[in-house]
Amino acid sequence: MSEGVINLGKLKQLEGIFKDMTAGKHINRLNAPGVWAELEREHESYMALFTALGYDYRVDARGFAWLDSSDATNSVSTTSRQLALVLMVLFDNQSSEGKQLGQFTEWPINRDLLSNAAEKHKELMKAESISPDDMLKILVDAAKLGFTAVDGFGGVTLLPSVSRFLDHFEALVEARNEDDEFEDDNTVEIEA
Repeated sequence: MSEGVINLGKLKQLEGIFKDMTAGKHINRLNAPGVWAELEREHESYMALFTALGYDYRVDARGFAWLDSSDATNSVSTTSRQLALVLMVLFDNQSSEGKQLGQFTEWPINRDLLSNAAEKHKELMKAESISPDDMLKILVDAAKLGFTAVDGFGGVTLLPSVSRFLDHFEALVEARNEDDEFEDDNTVEIEA
């Protein structure tokens, strides 16, 4: 690519990519391999184009891309908040079952798993008025944003872009553990 020149003719899937990404959708290598191949092949062109248009184009090596925006609409932030809660409950449930969190794309997400996770966190789910059926609906709706894929049998697969949520959860756990260690280091026993 010549400095400052973007050959739009080489960006065969630009219209669909632009429409999806500006709507908040993540492009994942698992469910959109053709689109992903173009994003990889024309990375510099897409980076230059999105930057020139004022977007913060992000690509994660784990296999997903998105446009980062701090200008999220209320519906997107509500959706993200609900999705974050559902994913947190799922991650906690799977962790307590001894599942590797980094292998979440291999977990079969179904009503049984969601019911089990909701039962373990029933007070939290009740406080947020989210039932197992609501959890499934939230995960199905998350497909519109490229976080999940839905099969024809009522099951959901988490896509690599869910790593963004997992990264935040792991950071929160690490920060909490560091706070606990700090408190332990600064405690003084006083004998009566």
